Amino acid sequence: MAKQEAENGDEIVRQINAGLAVREIDLSVQACTKIPTKKLESGKALALREQIVTEIFQQAGITQRQAPQVWERMAEAIMLRKMLKMTTLEQHERWKTVLSHAGHAIGLLRITNRHISLAPDDLGFIIAALLFRRLRPSGSPPTQVKNFIELFGTRNAMQWLSVAVAASKYQPKLRGPFIIEVDEGTKTPKFRYEQTLKKHASTLIVTTRTPKVNIYEDDMLEAIRAMEPRFPHSEMQTKTPDLTNHNEESIEPGCDATQAELPAPAPGPAVDRRETQAHPEFFERYKLLWKGSLREHGSISGSLRELVYQDCTYEQIFYLEETEKDFLADRMG
Repeated sequence: MAKQEAENGDEIVRQINAGLAVREIDLSVQACTKIPTKKLESGKALALREQIVTEIFQQAGITQRQAPQVWERMAEAIMLRKMLKMTTLEQHERWKTVLSHAGHAIGLLRITNRHISLAPDDLGFIIAALLFRRLRPSGSPPTQVKNFIELFGTRNAMQWLSVAVAASKYQPKLRGPFIIEVDEGTKTPKFRYEQTLKKHASTLIVTTRTPKVNIYEDDMLEAIRAMEPRFPHSEMQTKTPDLTNHNEESIEPGCDATQAELPAPAPGPAVDRRETQAHPEFFERYKLLWKGSLREHGSISGSLRELVYQDCTYEQIFYLEETEKDFLADRMG
């Protein structure tokens, strides 16, 4: 086992030094618990970190030149070289800050009943730590972890990535959570401050349209399930139902993600879950993610396919698979 671990670490270092794209390298703690970063050539860890941040900014629809301060803070929060040697989230100093911000976010949510997001530097760290390095908590206070799970599982806070970058560009000193109001008639984000908690500073409120689905959403839901296996995926909310629009069926470029709340089914213990769970709102979100994956990548990610097979009915799975077949047939001509 130790020999295999060392071989894996050396191979990862070789790939990084060779300049492979970050998506071509398995940086996960499962592949190597402590990557031997001392063997990395000068500047290689920095270049890898820049690849991650660049990808995040691409998903947010903005460039480094348009928001250099936001880009720099996100890169600093990740601390990739140190992260490659870590085995749990608690070993990264940023994790404690993120848990604190998540707790504040849930407090705001309870009071305002509105969408909440964290600042982009928090989101960048979460993407790097949970999705690239695949670190998990080990020893964090259960209540704080529960808040994090609710924020990024039930509330799908990762959907607001592009809004968070825009908010931080507007307010460079943005730290912690802020409130989002969805208005589909808003062409560009609008910003204001509001006193939401007594004896607390005013909270930034961003009014914006629903953002497009980003590539991190379904992977984040999978990471949340790994953190808390008993957390029912069917309770995960991706958007709120009051702004739902499920009329878009085509796989057209530029199609925005719509709103959908994912209610929790309660089938009997002896009943096949896929035969009883037929919630159209829940299915609509998967349909958007499925079509978005086909549109953006030409294929369905393994994690999304696994979630669909576990959480959807047979009829819903059949619909999605037929959609995939039609898409591939059209592309083949």
